[in-house]
Amino acid sequence: MNVITVLLDSLNFHALQAYQDTHVQTPNFSRFAERAAIFDNHFISSAPCMPARRELFTGRQEFLWRGWGHVEPWDRHLAAEAGANGCVTQMVTDHYHYWENKAHGYFEPFHGVEFVRGSECDMWDTAPVDDEPGWALAINRARSSRNRNYDGRGTQYFANARNWEIEEEFPVAQVMCRAADWLEANREHERFLLWVESFDPHEPFHVPEPYRSLYTGGIDSPDFNPWPPYQEIEETRRFVRNASADELAWIRAQYEGNVTMVDAWLGRLWNRMDELGLWEDTAVIVTTDHGHDLCFNGLDNPTIWAKDFPHPESHARIPLMIWHPQHPGQGRRIQALTNALDVNATMRDMLEIDEPEGPHGRSLLPLLSGESDRHRELLLYGRFGDGVVVSDENWTLTQSSRSEGPLYWYSTTGLNTSPDMTSGHFIPGVELPQWRVPAQPRVCPDYLWSREEFTFTPRNLHAQEAAQVRRMQELLRAGLAECQAPPETLARLGLG
Repeated sequence: MNVITVLLDSLNFHALQAYQDTHVQTPNFSRFAERAAIFDNHFISSAPCMPARRELFTGRQEFLWRGWGHVEPWDRHLAAEAGANGCVTQMVTDHYHYWENKAHGYFEPFHGVEFVRGSECDMWDTAPVDDEPGWALAINRARSSRNRNYDGRGTQYFANARNWEIEEEFPVAQVMCRAADWLEANREHERFLLWVESFDPHEPFHVPEPYRSLYTGGIDSPDFNPWPPYQEIEETRRFVRNASADELAWIRAQYEGNVTMVDAWLGRLWNRMDELGLWEDTAVIVTTDHGHDLCFNGLDNPTIWAKDFPHPESHARIPLMIWHPQHPGQGRRIQALTNALDVNATMRDMLEIDEPEGPHGRSLLPLLSGESDRHRELLLYGRFGDGVVVSDENWTLTQSSRSEGPLYWYSTTGLNTSPDMTSGHFIPGVELPQWRVPAQPRVCPDYLWSREEFTFTPRNLHAQEAAQVRRMQELLRAGLAECQAPPETLARLGLG
């Protein structure tokens, strides 16, 4: 069987008509949902971008051991194992992070890779920039000079995008069209794995007409910032404090327009599959790495939580839809708790790779076949150093790091260094030695949310529901034990 995985960055489930009653037009997502199984309780595991991708490619949970970085030498890479198992493997992407210094080993195992240039801060167009538009200058102003990595982002993106005049020239259109062309040229292979990945609808939320004006209700300005900051909390607070209600509404409308543009070009891929008759022997997975909060919630107003701790469900619960030709979903809703690690195990299972599960993922095929309606009793997710979030069917607890708690980064790479780093064998089941590098945890408030009703402004019930806090902390202990988390984790979370 062939496998196509469509990965879209920062896609909110509540922007899709297949998941929620919304004004955002997504007919091609809905078209796919009518044939697929729809997972209603699918969550992130590690955030943000590259930690999520390491889990999708390797099935190894990241955030408890390290943050954004390379594929490790001990990782079992999906494309490498699929290729060794007789599959032709191809990646078509505009996700430029794969080519950055902190992301080696992700695309190299594929037989073929096609890279569409120009997304976000892709180091692409170096020609002089004249007459920057107001929106590009607004992006630059929104980021302070304290972190030089974020300076000039508006200028670089404008340089990349200044010659795109029609939507066919934008990266998401290029990705979907090139993926469709690859299918036509390669359909005679006995088996293939095609990884189709668009950086959209990730920021900057810069789209052409008709998408730019589709949801604005007439609100517009050439000086509105389509790329609100979130990497530095003070920058974020300053931006939201100074932005007008119209500008914040316009930002949300640009995101929604971006989702509709992604949907339009996704339809081109579905059309080519129809023409080639590929649905009968090809499984298709559609998902994302995380959602993106757009100043909807008031957890710590004023702020745009984006995709950060404490990871409210508005971005931690994410869409997952799967078409399996032997187990047609036909729009069936699956309520079981699942996460990104399970997508990796599922792809391995579909491709008949030996030992598809592990080290932390579990195949979703029993859910797709109807053999089971249960999968996980709890989910652990988060970002390295922030804390740990635990969810069951009814409650979510965010247990923050304590300032006095120990934290270490475990890796073979030299991305993080310290005079106090040590080497040894620290990760269970890994024979190669690793570095253990001291790191500084980030401290946030603790939260307890009820999952009974989705809302952008969940009430923090931590002080009122002491019994539920204790119960969820015990679930957290059990989950950490099951995944063999670093032994200092309990102390860092104040549970040791």
